[in-house]
Amino acid sequence: MPVSTERQRMVTINDIARAIGAELTDDENTVVRDVTHDSRQVSEGWLFVAVRGANVDAHRFVSQVMKQGAAGVISELPRPGNFSGAWLQVEDARRAMALAAAEAPVHTWSSPAARRCCCWRSATG
Repeated sequence: MPVSTERQRMVTINDIARAIGAELTDDENTVVRDVTHDSRQVSEGWLFVAVRGANVDAHRFVSQVMKQGAAGVISELPRPGNFSGAWLQVEDARRAMALAAAEAPVHTWSSPAARRCCCWRSATG
């Protein structure tokens, strides 16, 4: 797939929060580059979606992804008292992940993470 030479639109945490219906705390003007639920993929400007699964609760990676430069965290849980950064609290993290990915300026639906996200959602209901 050819890479577009067009200038990417700037999307902020606040834009994502509105799109996913999140309660946002802090850093509303931070620019978002992409979104993922895989802590290993997080880099500067990415939103991390902390999903609680049957075997792993991704909230245990929140500190790690913030050190990696995450723009913030999307979660079904309230913001922890010791957390510093943007926290987007939602009712359904999996649904929010899909909506946030649609808003992200560089999200590639053909990427392995996007395929896992879509397959995971259909597999988990």
